[in-house]
Amino acid sequence: MNLPVPPEPFDIKRTLTHVPSDMRPRMTCVSAGIPSYLWSYWKTALRGHTTWQEFQTNARRSRFDLAEWAEGSKSWRDACECVSVRIA
Repeated sequence: MNLPVPPEPFDIKRTLTHVPSDMRPRMTCVSAGIPSYLWSYWKTALRGHTTWQEFQTNARRSRFDLAEWAEGSKSWRDACECVSVRIA
């Protein structure tokens, strides 16, 4: 699904840099709030395509991509695309 890339959440990224790297994938979807952040931008476009619960599941499946963004090895655009292709 072609979704716009929201502004990069540098505050979330800063928070995740303090999380041990082995815990980072889990934390991207639990306490860091990336799924909520993305949903706040994409929910209107996703209405009728997916529910919040399904979206959370797909975001969790992208947790390693999101962790790579937090570590700086993947761009925010690429991380968002990894989440959005799981929705389609």
